[in-house]
Amino acid sequence: MRLRNIFDRSGLQVIVAWFCAVVLCVGAADAEHSERDSNQRILVVGALLPDEASPATSLQPMADYVKTHMADYGVDDVIIVTANNRDQLAQLVRHGRVDWISQTANNLVYFLRYAHMEVLARGWRNGAPTFSSVFFVRKDSELADLESLSGHVVALEHPYADNAYSVPILELQSSGRQTYMLSSARDQVPANQVGYLVSSSDYNTALWVHKGIADAGVLSRTRWNNSDVVPDQFRENLRVIHETREFVTALELIRADLDEDLKAGLAQLLLKMHEDPVAAPLLRSYFNTQRFDRPTTADMERIDLLLTKEDSVKAHIKDYGR
Repeated sequence: MRLRNIFDRSGLQVIVAWFCAVVLCVGAADAEHSERDSNQRILVVGALLPDEASPATSLQPMADYVKTHMADYGVDDVIIVTANNRDQLAQLVRHGRVDWISQTANNLVYFLRYAHMEVLARGWRNGAPTFSSVFFVRKDSELADLESLSGHVVALEHPYADNAYSVPILELQSSGRQTYMLSSARDQVPANQVGYLVSSSDYNTALWVHKGIADAGVLSRTRWNNSDVVPDQFRENLRVIHETREFVTALELIRADLDEDLKAGLAQLLLKMHEDPVAAPLLRSYFNTQRFDRPTTADMERIDLLLTKEDSVKAHIKDYGR
């Protein structure tokens, strides 16, 4: 293969294009910095593109509402900034370029630890402030509890599913089980460990247990009760052997060093939104949220538990990427 000289005509064009792109990026960053440092008081909402493919749909109505109601706190505008991944978003928070994000259990631990954020409010999504997950098996199975899962195969959805991956892994580890990822259901599982397969969907999880591909599966209680996920013909052949503790569904996180008056004002606004009839449709567009309230002591204790186990669960997510 012949290496192309980067200084020939086409190579020079590439270099010029690259240089222009760098200049544009630096200019954009400087413009953003100038905007935040001007006399305007701007509140910035952060979004992860993989999760919020259309920020305008889910976040813009909320941003507009907050802008209108935070004028008394000197807020001139509320804008949305997107990031390609959570590392990038955390960096924006640490550099003061993002003030406020909404996250579920799988990511909120990361942002609390690495972006130095604080909990502002708890979100009720899909009608509930918390969720639990259920471990289930076939009715003819001898498996009866978490301890009996050693040496067997469990179907989990995917590493970015809070209720069907991170929380079950945490539950198994808290019960003293060692867990590791299998490449196929035919892999031999050591007697003292729990092997797990990634099913890629909650329906597949139910199907695999129903057909005996996996010995057990895990779904959120809400998904378990959904007949589209677990059809009656599956359900009559399945039974629950364990239900996890309740974990918070979603939290609104705020930059720790944001002005205290802004934190207090935004918290007060969010906590009263459900009382405003005008806010109902925009709450629904905001990840199907019904209301905000304060997280309970139990919520915070379980977040602390997730924080202590975060490194172990993160290792399983890395295994998935290999």
